[in-house]
Amino acid sequence: MGRGEPRPRSKKRCQKMKKTIAIFVILLMVGLVSARANPGPNDDSDGDGLTDQQEWQLGTNPFSKDTDHDGISDALDKNPLVAKDSDGDGLPDYLEIKKGTSPNKKDTDNDGILDPYDPEPLKAVDSDKDGLPDYIEKQKGTDPFNPDTDGDGIKDGRDMNPLQPKDSDGDGIPDVYELKYGTNPNSDDSDGDGLKDGVDPQPLIKKVVDSDGDGLTDDQEAKLGTDPKNRDTDGDGIIDGKDDNPLVPLDSDNDGLSDKKEKEIGTDPFNPDSDGDKIIDGRDPHPLIPQDSDGDGLMDWQERQKGTDPKNPDTDGDGIIDSADQFPTIPLDSDKDGLSDIQERQKGTNPFKQDTDRDGVNDAQDRYPLNPKMH
Repeated sequence: MGRGEPRPRSKKRCQKMKKTIAIFVILLMVGLVSARANPGPNDDSDGDGLTDQQEWQLGTNPFSKDTDHDGISDALDKNPLVAKDSDGDGLPDYLEIKKGTSPNKKDTDNDGILDPYDPEPLKAVDSDKDGLPDYIEKQKGTDPFNPDTDGDGIKDGRDMNPLQPKDSDGDGIPDVYELKYGTNPNSDDSDGDGLKDGVDPQPLIKKVVDSDGDGLTDDQEAKLGTDPKNRDTDGDGIIDGKDDNPLVPLDSDNDGLSDKKEKEIGTDPFNPDSDGDKIIDGRDPHPLIPQDSDGDGLMDWQERQKGTDPKNPDTDGDGIIDSADQFPTIPLDSDKDGLSDIQERQKGTNPFKQDTDRDGVNDAQDRYPLNPKMH
C-alpha cells in the first residue's frame, strides 16, 4: 500500500457501523410512534389550533395545518380529510386554483371535456384548427373537423357566414369557384353578354343575343334605351335596327302624327294638312274633312282670311251668306241711300229706291219714309 493512500475499512468495521445506524433508526421510529401515541395534552405540533391528540382522534395529520390541502386550516375545515370541490368535477378547489382552472366550473374552457380529464383544461379543443372550438362549431352547426365548412375558401373562424359560401356579386356562384374558373367574383356577368354567370353556359365567352330579331343586339338596345324584346320600340312601323330614331315615332310631315298613325286614320303622312283646311292634322279634330263651322260654304280658314266670322254664315247681317256676298263684311245697300237692304226691308222701304215716298227726302234721312206728306 503506497504512502498517502486511504486505508481500507475492515469488513467488521462496516458491519458494525450499519448495525449502529439501524438501531438509531429503530429508536427514532419508536420515539415517533411513542410521541404520536402519547402526545402531551396541549401539544399542537403544526400550530393549526387543534392539539395533536385531537388530530389523532380526527385522523388528520398533527404535523400539517391543512391535511386535505384545500386551503382551509384543519381547525376551521368542516371536512378536514376531504378537499373542497365546489364544482364537483373531481378536482379539489386548491388544485384548480393552482392550475388556473375555475373551481366553480366543471369544464373551464367549455370544450365538453371535464377539467380532470382535459389535457388542456384552459384551452378549448379545436379539432380542425379553424379558430372555432369544437363546442362552438356544434352550436353553430359547422363541422368541427372541417376548417371551411361551406367551402368558400374562408376558414370558419373568420367567415361571417360559415354555412353559406361567399358570393360577392350574387350570381349564384361562390367567389372561391369564380376565382378557380376565372370568372369575376365582383361581376354577375363576367363576359357582359346579358346572361348572369350562374346561368351562362359559357360565362367567359360573350354571346351575341338579339332577343327580338330587330337587327340590334340586346347589348346595343340596352345602350340605346330601346326594348330588347320589342322589334319596334317607338311603334312607328320601322324596326329598331333600321329606324334612325328608334325612340321617336317617324313623322315625315312633322304634323304631330306619326306616319304609322296617319296610315291608320287615312291622312297623308307627307302632307301636314291632309284636308287643306289650314289646320295641321295633329291638331285637326277632323283631319280628313275641311272645317266649315257655320256651313256658309266658306272653310273656316277662308273666313279667317276674308275677315268674316267662321261661326256666322252672314257676317255683315245683310241677308246674304258670306260665300255669296260680294262684300261679306259690308251690309248690302242697293240704292245707296245709307240704309242697308235688310234695314229697308225691316222698315218697309224700297231697297232699290233712295226716296221710297217721293217726298224729296232720302229714306235714311226721312223720319216718315213711307208718308210723302211727312218727313
